[in-house]
Amino acid sequence: MKEQMLYDVVVLDTGNGNGKPYSRYVKGEAIPAVLGRYKETKQQGKGIRAAGTQEKDLTVYQVETDEQLWTIGADVYNNRLKPVQIFSRDGKQRYTQPMFKTYAKILLAKAMGSKRPITNSVFLITTTTARDFQSQSIHETLKKFFEDAHKVKVNNETIIIPVQHYEAMSETEAVIYDLLLDENGGYADISVLEQDILIINVGNGTTDLAHFRGLDYINDILTPTIETAYNEVIERLAEIASDKLEREIKPEDIRSQLDLQHNKENKTFNFYGDKIEEFAQIYKQVVDEVFAVLIAEINLAVPDTGRYHRIAVVGGGAEEFVWKKHFEAWNNKKVQIPNKPTIAPARGAYKWGVAEVRALTEEAAAAKE
Repeated sequence: MKEQMLYDVVVLDTGNGNGKPYSRYVKGEAIPAVLGRYKETKQQGKGIRAAGTQEKDLTVYQVETDEQLWTIGADVYNNRLKPVQIFSRDGKQRYTQPMFKTYAKILLAKAMGSKRPITNSVFLITTTTARDFQSQSIHETLKKFFEDAHKVKVNNETIIIPVQHYEAMSETEAVIYDLLLDENGGYADISVLEQDILIINVGNGTTDLAHFRGLDYINDILTPTIETAYNEVIERLAEIASDKLEREIKPEDIRSQLDLQHNKENKTFNFYGDKIEEFAQIYKQVVDEVFAVLIAEINLAVPDTGRYHRIAVVGGGAEEFVWKKHFEAWNNKKVQIPNKPTIAPARGAYKWGVAEVRALTEEAAAAKE
């Protein structure tokens, strides 16, 4: 008989580039951090189709009492809806904006998958950048927002997600648990407890560095947050594309196409019929330049990478085809890129959450005896 846990463990990694919900129902999905406003026109089966688009099935959401219909992620791009970017390097500003709240509730609904009805209360963990994690005001803002019963309508079906317990965890700490634990909360690699490990989390807006000795965070890195990250590539490409096509190309125009080519070596760019034929070469050159700056900054912040037993590289920069090759070549004897590195922080937080909930479940059972 399957063990009945006290809570369902759900993790939301609400990163600037992709949202990563993680639970027993949904694992390994990275969703572009964009919303699209949608006006319902007709229904076909379970999917709702949009007039004037490519007529592709999509899922639409309504949040709380808001009558606006929303789509999220690739559905926005595939159905040619105007993207609303969820992006800010300022954590407090990001987490208090109305669009973030709508986005987070939709991600929470996606984390529940097709689970119906939702019978268990939720033990929710959000992962944040290291800089945001140090802010007590951000913790309080997120806790106040998430510890609630969240109502979301998914294709006209209303679900209520009761979050009874909330925890925040830095993405870099979550990676340690991803290396240490398995999906059931047990040990997968106990050697982690005895090693010095450098975590490099290459996100969209920033790159975070952290030194852990076992489970202990060692505060000895000169610059734990580096501003150089994948967004620098996007911004440079937008400038180059604008010059070549002699029209304004915005960063979101670049991002919307690259998000759909994450695992391709040779990228393409087509703006309403205007192609940049040499875009693949331009992309690689820009990545080369930005990567060189990033590595120079990492070497300044961490002068001696040789003292670490391993260097775990995670985030979108560890999964995107060209960036990944650069990291593997940089320090390949030390570098460890976990499976699906984009979701490694969310997966690690989930593993930790399962261990915590199992302990709480056992305590509750013992108290009844």
